Amino acid sequence: MATVHPKQDENFVVVRNSLKAAGAAGDGQYEFIAAAEGAKLFLQYWLPKDKETERVIIALHGMSAHGWYFALMADEMAPNGIAFYAPDHRHHGLSDGLKGDLPKVMLIMDDIKAVVAHVRERHPKAKIFLLGESMGGILNINYMMDAPGDIAGMILQAPAVRPAYKFPIKEIIKGPVFLFSLLVKPRWRVVKTTGEEHLGMRNIDNIKYDREDPYHLKYVSARYLLSIKKLMDRASKGGAAGKINVPALVIQGGADTAVDAKSTRDFYEKLASKEKEFVFYPEAFHCMMSDPDCVDIFSRIREWVEAR
Repeated sequence: MATVHPKQDENFVVVRNSLKAAGAAGDGQYEFIAAAEGAKLFLQYWLPKDKETERVIIALHGMSAHGWYFALMADEMAPNGIAFYAPDHRHHGLSDGLKGDLPKVMLIMDDIKAVVAHVRERHPKAKIFLLGESMGGILNINYMMDAPGDIAGMILQAPAVRPAYKFPIKEIIKGPVFLFSLLVKPRWRVVKTTGEEHLGMRNIDNIKYDREDPYHLKYVSARYLLSIKKLMDRASKGGAAGKINVPALVIQGGADTAVDAKSTRDFYEKLASKEKEFVFYPEAFHCMMSDPDCVDIFSRIREWVEAR
């Protein structure tokens, strides 16, 4: 185990420091943990100093991303006594797997179970909360549908229950290419995921960060998208919300062009959770952690967790 974070190449440090300058929690620590089929998962974490850990947040990142972005939230949590863990999903960041492909998406669910078990072993008496942003929200929901007993609460940030994205003509034209890749070269990463960051975020530093971050996926396979859709369908159909009864905090932006805000609200209304809260930021874009309309998002999450 090391205390020097491996994501320290010069270009990345310059860009990420504009997003997280001299953070209260620092760079944190990291380790690699064993997962299914011999894979290694990169797990970074920030622990409270001189405080007994009574609560833990495990944060699941979104599509094409990785766990480091949650360092922004760790700055709020760790100094206030909440341990914070952020894994890179397999095929993302520094975890094993071909980047930008998801041939066995359900393995990610097994990975989350492995992370939860690992954190539980380290903090046997702590309450564990599972947080997911965008695609991570869908992973969170799928996890809660199957194994909610070990989680004290679910936090969803713009969960991708239903996309708001409309495919432009130029993408429709690529249909034969996508089909060919699925049938002949499913590993072929043909879907560009960069270039329109301004539609999902309005913090200039965040846009620069996403565009220049060497760990952010620039292309994904058509199979990657279909795998995510499989989890989205599972989370949005068949009464999924009615199967979840853990305390839930759902956060959504009104100007989100990636996730359909109404579908998020509908999912919240259908949750079986007796203890639930919906937070709506009317002007916020998809990436709320750096959005100017969400200056209190970290403290609201912290206070919600502390209240449990």
